[in-house]
Amino acid sequence: MSESHGLAPTLRDLLVETFAVVLGIVLGLGATAWVEARSERAHTRAVRAFIVGEVTANRDSVAASRDYHAGLMDSLYTRMGPDGTAPSVRLFSRGFIHPATTLSTAWDAAVATDALTAMDYDEVLAFSRVYAAQQRYGESSREGGRVIYAELLARGTPGLAENYRNLFSLIAASRYLETDLIREYDRALAAVRADSMQAPG
Repeated sequence: MSESHGLAPTLRDLLVETFAVVLGIVLGLGATAWVEARSERAHTRAVRAFIVGEVTANRDSVAASRDYHAGLMDSLYTRMGPDGTAPSVRLFSRGFIHPATTLSTAWDAAVATDALTAMDYDEVLAFSRVYAAQQRYGESSREGGRVIYAELLARGTPGLAENYRNLFSLIAASRYLETDLIREYDRALAAVRADSMQAPG
């Protein structure tokens, strides 16, 4: 009897120690998971911030080009009558067309590192549409540049200015694409703002 009583505290101690070890492991795993989840959320916020910053800068650049092209169109439109005269080359202070310089560095890095997987699907979809539209704009701008370059070789700078009626159409196409691209930028940025407002504090 005395031997069984002597074993009971030892067994209880063993159970307590085992429970403490298991509890420590569970708490440690939980803490690790919490730290990893927190780190992933911080990384996702950083990736989103980089993309939003890039999209915002690209929007500003495209808006500046759109405004330049709108100004050229206004000036050229006043000359469209039968007695219209060719504009001075000085009117085209930033070129006959001036495509915006846009970047996709943040987006490409996020795609390459699978950083988009933790982002909200609607945001990723909105941004992917933006960058697809941006790529189409870049391709169209390069094609417009090739047309301008060919005309410059064929006519020279004054000759191209004299052909301002055809030039008007090329500028109008650029302005249309820029207006459409800005619309896509605004949609994507609005999606991010809406998601941020719905996210828990």
